[in-house]
Amino acid sequence: MRRRLAVLGLLGLLAAGAAFFSRAPAPEAAGMRLPEPYAGLERALARGDRAALRALSREPSYAAVLAARALAEDGALSAPERVRWARFVLAEEGEGARLWAAAVLERAGEAEAAARLYRAELLKPAAVAGLVRLAEGGSQEAVAGLLAARRYEEALAYARDPLLKGRALLGLGRAEEALSYLEAD
Repeated sequence: MRRRLAVLGLLGLLAAGAAFFSRAPAPEAAGMRLPEPYAGLERALARGDRAALRALSREPSYAAVLAARALAEDGALSAPERVRWARFVLAEEGEGARLWAAAVLERAGEAEAAARLYRAELLKPAAVAGLVRLAEGGSQEAVAGLLAARRYEEALAYARDPLLKGRALLGLGRAEEALSYLEAD
């Protein structure tokens, strides 16, 4: 992981240095090129070459993760394949990729899995917004996430499960009303 971050940092420094020294020749003109497999990744992305991206995903470098990210976001691929690539990225990058993976899973129709990932990122406004979208679509896992985020009004609006309705009402301070839902369960 450190090596991957170091390579990304180095690539970022190279790009920033080139922009800062605008009078300097372009890296290509100075004989500087991206090392493989990053040059191959750049070519594959420019051409939209899915086969090359799939091959790069097997590389023992961070280029594999970047290729998998591109495949996960490719709307032309089937939802199950995009989900598989998102899970690959999540396995490689861990919690740093949860919010990104949740959005990919949401777009692929994997509402419950997306809600679990959003729920793990409750301190981020984008995660709460994702939970609201999923709850609007009927995800009770997202409603549970809204309860965890103390967004009781939204949870109550979308809850179908009596226990979830009761918990939302309790959160709103409406204990008497909540009892009828909690006792029914």
